[in-house]
Amino acid sequence: MFVLVDCNNFYASCERVFQPQWEGKPVVILSNNDGCVIARSNEAKALNIPMGAPAFKYKKQLKQQGVKIFSSNYPLYGDMSNRVMKILEKYTPNLEIYSIDEAFLQFKGFDLFNLEEEGQRMRKQVRQWTRLEKELELAIEWVLHKLDAINIPYIFVAGNHDWHYEGMKGTMESLRSKWIKNRLLPLYQGNNPLMAKYDIKGIRFLAIDNSTYQINDEQLVFFNEQIVTGIPIVLLVHIPMYAPGKNISYGCANPNWGGASDRNYKIERRPKWPENGHSQTTFNFYQSIFNAPNLLGVFAGHIHQNSIEIIKGKPQIVSDDNASGGYLDIDFLKLKEKHLNKI
Repeated sequence: MFVLVDCNNFYASCERVFQPQWEGKPVVILSNNDGCVIARSNEAKALNIPMGAPAFKYKKQLKQQGVKIFSSNYPLYGDMSNRVMKILEKYTPNLEIYSIDEAFLQFKGFDLFNLEEEGQRMRKQVRQWTRLEKELELAIEWVLHKLDAINIPYIFVAGNHDWHYEGMKGTMESLRSKWIKNRLLPLYQGNNPLMAKYDIKGIRFLAIDNSTYQINDEQLVFFNEQIVTGIPIVLLVHIPMYAPGKNISYGCANPNWGGASDRNYKIERRPKWPENGHSQTTFNFYQSIFNAPNLLGVFAGHIHQNSIEIIKGKPQIVSDDNASGGYLDIDFLKLKEKHLNKI
């Protein structure tokens, strides 16, 4: 279990610790040389004072609305941050400081603990020892918070470690169903978690969950229905499709995938892959993908490194893991008329 600790309006909260008369009142913090707004209390946000607002442009408004203005005090914020992190590291040795006011905590091996109670105890202790308010967010809430902040379209496809960690009991299918229902569901924006279509600027993105390495009959029917529309399609999956010459991690429809090639099931403490390998449905899915005339390409992840393969003339683009900062920026360019005539 991962928990994100995020101090509320950190810079403004730090100033209020030493000037408590400003609790419940609008506060903003200005950047170096008092150039622009870099932090706001909730009350200042409610007054529609934007982040990054130039101080000279909003000076009159801030005065009229009774907003307290502080010059930034980075030694203070750094000291308060250190106090918070010292408290957090008492709860778990697995602490990753993400920023001055955010940290990830991993509670691995805490199966006998009530983590919700631990979280509330942590929050209370930080408040008592520093007088700062903070929020505890599980990974899903943190992701949704960040997606809402950037306000751009997104598509979520589950990976196997979104629903499985070492030692969880159950089949891959049952664990996926359980954790989609219990935690992941808000990320799907009301769509079917196992298969969904998203039309963006003339391209249809198909999100199909193959995080168990396999495809079911309903997913295959869904994919084939989309192909016959003739709309340009990009397939989004987690497990890369089989690519000749690549290792077993390119596991979806890999003819070598199965019990005999599963070397990690003991380490990951999960059921062994089926001894008889993939279902025929999964192999049929593979054939449908790479025979589809309107498929632009396949986007995948899982292997934690960038890779591009051409499979039967179709590109498969695999991204590095986002947890270590990996991402790909891909542009779709419309073909010019002279090139269209050659297709």
